Amino acid sequence: MTPMIMEGDDYFLPGGNGGLVHALTKNVPSIFEKIIHATSYNRNSLKVINGGQLFEGDVTFPHFLLEF
Repeated sequence: MTPMIMEGDDYFLPGGNGGLVHALTKNVPSIFEKIIHATSYNRNSLKVINGGQLFEGDVTFPHFLLEF
């Protein structure tokens, strides 16, 4: 990954944030076009229910990102 370019108080990645997202999600399974029926989370874990499927994981990002 190329180093960040610093301009004032903001940081810009060459090529945009897409490269960062790609690097952070490498080898992370993604499921699209599914309806989420319920979510629950606490300080350390996240649970997502999609129909009859339960997905669980560790929370490694700020919780406010879940509140969209």
